[in-house]
Amino acid sequence: MAIDDSLNVYVSGICNDDLLIIKYNSIGNIIWETIFNRMAHFGAMYVDINRNTYITGSIENNNSILDFVTIKYNAFGNIT
Repeated sequence: MAIDDSLNVYVSGICNDDLLIIKYNSIGNIIWETIFNRMAHFGAMYVDINRNTYITGSIENNNSILDFVTIKYNAFGNIT
């Protein structure tokens, strides 16, 4: 979980190897949500002053080996 300077709340979790990220505003309404497929392990989440969200974790490559990844989402929930 992370909270930005406008008190928006970012939560994430893994279900069936997919990473779900939801951004709520300060009164609890969903601003955006997104799913990243194939996330094997969630590591950490960080939100910068521009409300970009960074997610770290690992995914399983085609050889069943874990690769570390960092994913950047912009303030609108799009991968950049």
